[in-house]
Amino acid sequence: MDARELAAHIRQYYIPVLVDQVFTATPLFARLRAKNQIIIDSGREIIQPFIMGKLNAGSYEYADVFDVSYVKTDDYLTFQWKGAWVNITVDNWSVAIGNGVEGVIPLLEAKMHNAESTLVDMLSTWICQDTGDSKAWDGLWNGIDDGNTYANYGGITRSPGFQYGAIGNKALNAYVDSTGGTMTLERLRTAMGKATVGSKKPDLILCRQSIYDQIWWLVQPQQRFLSDRHNDLVNVGFEGITFDGAAIVVDNHLPTGVVYGVNTDYVKLIINKDRNFYFTDWQRPVNSDQRIAQILTIGNLIVQSPRLCFKITNLTEY
Repeated sequence: MDARELAAHIRQYYIPVLVDQVFTATPLFARLRAKNQIIIDSGREIIQPFIMGKLNAGSYEYADVFDVSYVKTDDYLTFQWKGAWVNITVDNWSVAIGNGVEGVIPLLEAKMHNAESTLVDMLSTWICQDTGDSKAWDGLWNGIDDGNTYANYGGITRSPGFQYGAIGNKALNAYVDSTGGTMTLERLRTAMGKATVGSKKPDLILCRQSIYDQIWWLVQPQQRFLSDRHNDLVNVGFEGITFDGAAIVVDNHLPTGVVYGVNTDYVKLIINKDRNFYFTDWQRPVNSDQRIAQILTIGNLIVQSPRLCFKITNLTEY
């Protein structure tokens, strides 16, 4: 199996499986995939609209005059593309003694499984917490914020502080409870209420295992396991608790003591169409008998309506 055949085999048989596994590996990815919120796109920048105000409206009778003046109700979030790569190096010695395709396949399977795990861990960490890497993807960590920690989001400066039903730039602010201490159902219910507008509310609550265990003991007498409405998570192997209609699921990529409440109708994972888990051609270094290739992904994660989400921080973990 020469280098071109090896690359073609990986693109045909391994990359589709890798993509499928990545997008079902975490609760957030699995839900976004089920809701078709993983978008393949292109362009110099990623631009997404958000609602920041209401249209003129009111009551009338007979020949009353309507207010037809222009009102700015929408603005646009602008994000940059962010790249992710994972390297695969295969020594040609192992390929040569692999005795044909049958001998090389196990080697490729091991490399691709490792690549999948590496990508999942890296992308999920980027999305769940601030790594301090300016080239890493944006995520829940800066999208779900009240403007006090991350004053700028998507090119727009937030007015700090959460206000229920706020308009203007404050519509970009989420409810944040940073008082710390122990998780209680009362605090969780308050956060859910703050992030609810009409029928729109968080449908996915993410937390680390320690906090999940605390919540499990609090709701255990009611046996609130995931219902049929959360089959998108159950069918790919996740277990969880139902709370006010939302699924509480473990994701240990979150920072210590943090809980996210996410309305996944307003979260998008944007992937560049030309770097959609793209497998490069094999390269051979001049000073070693190896083959080297990368899997490249360019994208970003966007929270279009932070006010429909919440974050609780500084919680005590046992």
